[in-house]
Amino acid sequence: MKIRVTVNNGEISFRFDKPMRFDVFAVSDAASQVHWELKPSYMHPATVTSSFMVGLAVPSRVADVIQHHHDGRPSTEEEAVPRMTEVRYGVAPAGYRETTAARMLEEGKTYAVLAFDDSGDSEVVQFSV
Repeated sequence: MKIRVTVNNGEISFRFDKPMRFDVFAVSDAASQVHWELKPSYMHPATVTSSFMVGLAVPSRVADVIQHHHDGRPSTEEEAVPRMTEVRYGVAPAGYRETTAARMLEEGKTYAVLAFDDSGDSEVVQFSV
């Protein structure tokens, strides 16, 4: 995965070299302060029903999603999220939710965008506004 960042008239766009879904997409500053974070709508905290020395038990629906992911197959929820080639700063694309709302980025400061796609590939790119 490759990310290209463009800044034009105050609008920041993140373009990907191929259509993709991501599991994590975050923008942070040099102090590791997160300024914006997106996650797929289907990705949410799961209830742990019990835990053991070497594992834990989760509801069957969560276990099914984990098994699909382990087998390399996307879950039904993952397949419903469209692949994309661009994200605009502050605009959550269809199928995603903000886990950290977009904060104003300061001109002249350096930031980094981090993305993990649904295959486990990742990329970090620094940029300035």
